[in-house]
Amino acid sequence: MYRCVSRFTAPLTGLVLVAMILMFHGETCQAQKQDPTIGEIMGFLELMEKYIVLTSQLQSIAEDDVRTAGFSVLQLKNLYSDSDQRDKAITLFRDLMNKTANKAIRNLIGITLADMLKEEGKIEESAGIYRLLIAENIQ
Repeated sequence: MYRCVSRFTAPLTGLVLVAMILMFHGETCQAQKQDPTIGEIMGFLELMEKYIVLTSQLQSIAEDDVRTAGFSVLQLKNLYSDSDQRDKAITLFRDLMNKTANKAIRNLIGITLADMLKEEGKIEESAGIYRLLIAENIQ
């Protein structure tokens, strides 16, 4: 699972281990008062640890087709929501919903589309998609 980050993980794991020892050592707070660079190093190591976790999470998403598609749907919604092309996004999601054979992905696309329609004030159309999803999923 960590194959992609293994080149970076080994050296950083050692650094994180050293940082953890320093954090739990009683003199760390005193040393930070005397030398502010220790605090900066600790902050950097915490940031790198978060980066490693994020990288491994993205890798696990990329290894699963449904999770990759789901992540992509949410990113598309975010991209279009932050622009003035919301109508284009609604058209795209309608098209994707009609073409998608995978039930989980279709459900996510439908929920996302219904949510975007609701945000645009198209309540009846949004409700129609939710009713369709309910009907398809209770069979």
